[in-house]
Amino acid sequence: SDVCSSDLGAVASSDSIEDLMRAAADEQALQYYARRGELPYATMEMIDWAIMFGTSAMLTVMNGDNLEPEVFGPDRIRAEPAIARPEDSRFLAVSRVTTKGQLRLKFPDKQDVIDQAPPPLQQLNWWSGYQRMAPDRIEVLEVYLRSGHWFLMCGSGGAVLASGWTPQRCMPLEIHKYTAVPFDFWGVGLVEQALPGQYAYSASWNQILTNAHLMSNPKILIP
Repeated sequence: SDVCSSDLGAVASSDSIEDLMRAAADEQALQYYARRGELPYATMEMIDWAIMFGTSAMLTVMNGDNLEPEVFGPDRIRAEPAIARPEDSRFLAVSRVTTKGQLRLKFPDKQDVIDQAPPPLQQLNWWSGYQRMAPDRIEVLEVYLRSGHWFLMCGSGGAVLASGWTPQRCMPLEIHKYTAVPFDFWGVGLVEQALPGQYAYSASWNQILTNAHLMSNPKILIP
């Protein structure tokens, strides 16, 4: 049967009794894994990111018998440069930040590459600006190609820590945009559309408060 993950349903590949029964079983399995993996909660988080900042991503992987969805904001999403639509990019990737010690335990044969990797760039906090990260942190890039090949890389030179193939060479990373912009990879969020009006409103109130402060605290010229 052809499994359709968008609506968590399955459509039989033919009208035979065997394919119909197989499709029904696949649909029940999808519903089971979705509830067990807390997919509805991950979906709500993905919608929140898309509404706030215009773009979000969901990475869905199978860890044994568990479906594990992960949601990422636009600051963690990577794609091919100068590409307007995510489906046109030859690869999609997410950036993770971890400690060098944890990475050495997981990849003991790559200690030289991990030790020589530069510290990650300052991370952007949406409310307080850029913040410097601890020196023992390291940025890891998880890359998924359209061909089904995946890489786990670190360092400025893109040293490969691990690689493999996705099941049935699928793309487990999906990009979602709140409002699509032509010729632009990033979408426009609901908050971003309201920012110009909010800036003007805040500027006018700041001017009123500043004038009130100056009138209640007049400047005195002292010879």
